[in-house]
Amino acid sequence: MKISIVTPAFNSYPYLNKCIQSVSDQNSQFEFEHIIIDGGSTDGTIEYLKNIDSPQVKFLSEKDNGMYHALNKGLNLATGEIIGHLNSDEQYLPGTLEKVVSFFDTNPHIDFIYGHCVFINPDGTPVCFRKSYPAKWYLIRASYLYLMTCTIFFRRSIIESGLRYNESLKSIADEEFICSILMNKFKGKVVDYYFSAFTITGSNLMLKPISFTEIKARKLPFWVKLLKPLLNLIRISIKLVSGGFHEGLPLKYAVFVDRFKARQEFEINKQRSSYR
Repeated sequence: MKISIVTPAFNSYPYLNKCIQSVSDQNSQFEFEHIIIDGGSTDGTIEYLKNIDSPQVKFLSEKDNGMYHALNKGLNLATGEIIGHLNSDEQYLPGTLEKVVSFFDTNPHIDFIYGHCVFINPDGTPVCFRKSYPAKWYLIRASYLYLMTCTIFFRRSIIESGLRYNESLKSIADEEFICSILMNKFKGKVVDYYFSAFTITGSNLMLKPISFTEIKARKLPFWVKLLKPLLNLIRISIKLVSGGFHEGLPLKYAVFVDRFKARQEFEINKQRSSYR
């Protein structure tokens, strides 16, 4: 089973090199490709990509119309049976791709999966953990996309159905994409495993004003608007019951940081669940 990882990038070299390392050092008992779609960076990214000596790493660099345009180009180039979306400021944790391939091999009826991630500072130190819980499109629409895209993997059949990211959006097209998957009755499942690390850089897209503007502008079904407080209560209850606010400690993880060529180990020793 082949797995394709798509990474959009633009002037993000300090993080992109660690992102690529986190894919390249995964278990090689299966076939994979890492597709980097660069928007015409000027920070040394292109030179770095040209010097990577790995047949698994493929890249395209040209001006685009934003992250979601880049992601769609990556999806069109992907040849794997399983596809993942990993942003340049994110990393896969050790064993992630092996776990993903094994799960899809043994669960042919599941179309997409999502797991947990750790939020980290640029130096690798922990911020908090964020656990996924069962996804329902109406709960997402009533609140926010509570699945982290860096923990989501899906079968090729989803993009073959015609689903793509909405390129007219600048921040929440990943929410629309996941809701479309759910509304089209594809079967998803939570995997109780930490797949990735998300770096808090201070310039993450989800923290920018455009994110809040697009969230407010969403066109929601009348009943979702009417029942929003109740739906949010249901969502929080599901997170509580599924253990989303609690983790067995210490929670250890290993990521790449600037001053080391190998992964460095860290651990979370306090119950630091993401407030969302």
